[in-house]
Amino acid sequence: AVVVMGDLGRSPRMQYHAHALAESGVDVDLVGYKGAPLPKFLTAHPRVAVHRLDEARWRYQASRRSKIVYGVLAVVDALRASGRLLGALMRTPRPDLLLVQTPPSVPTLQVAWLVSRLRGARLVIDWHNLGYSILALRLGRRHLAVRMARWFEQHTGRRAHAHLCVSRGFARFLADRFKIRDVRVLYDRPASAFVPVERTEREQIRQALFSRLEIRGAGAVGFIVCPTSWTADEDFDVVIEAVQYLEDRIRGWEAGHASRRFTDLVILVTGDGNRRAEFERRFAGLPARRVRLRTRWLDPEDYPRIVGSADLGLCLHRSSSGMDIPMK
Repeated sequence: AVVVMGDLGRSPRMQYHAHALAESGVDVDLVGYKGAPLPKFLTAHPRVAVHRLDEARWRYQASRRSKIVYGVLAVVDALRASGRLLGALMRTPRPDLLLVQTPPSVPTLQVAWLVSRLRGARLVIDWHNLGYSILALRLGRRHLAVRMARWFEQHTGRRAHAHLCVSRGFARFLADRFKIRDVRVLYDRPASAFVPVERTEREQIRQALFSRLEIRGAGAVGFIVCPTSWTADEDFDVVIEAVQYLEDRIRGWEAGHASRRFTDLVILVTGDGNRRAEFERRFAGLPARRVRLRTRWLDPEDYPRIVGSADLGLCLHRSSSGMDIPMK
């Protein structure tokens, strides 16, 4: 059983785990939240069974209220999520192994450990980041809830049978601070679909995309793709400030000579998530003329081709723990 307490369609590393296991002859139950569509290499695989759960989202209603209200609703959401995950894992065929993504660590790790004991399965944790460090972005590192989350993460983590993580620095942290031994580093790498695109096809892909994005008269255009999950540990101010800076620089450079014309720029911010609407509102107020920014969710089959047709890639991820390396 491969477990993601997040949107399955936006969890590529765990998708790759499930696919690799299935390709090696293992029957896989993939458990996670509803949301974005999954790629066909999973949905069409005879050895992969997908189980979608509804996410508990009451805490998001308190995103602009006090920390106390947010904290109470977060606890309620955690209890609701625990029940849903426990029910799903008890209904699936008995697994030999539970491979669990963290974060979120609470209640995912606790429920996974309980199920592993009840059903006689080995528990493997794949550490992508530290859950308490993400919570600290909202509540502050000294908050009681953050310190409790850290304790639960450390205590439950020690009980797993094996561990994967995304960087050597992360492995050292888990050994030194959490006293977790024998952590295996498994670096992210792109799926086989991510390959360079031949020039003619590249232009066709770009023109079709620009038409979908309602970008007219796109001749010589610099195309920048910015994959994001729209989470709290991504710095969208970078893009807002960069657009303002670029507009000023372009106008100043062209003013120096009447025949100068700088290439227009298109920045495509992909993905979907809770902060997307806020970002779109902020960008709508900018006096951008030469930099055209668009936000879109891309289908899994289109995404590798569009990434391959870009001139530049931009990552906004700023690790809350300082140790994870984002796939993007």
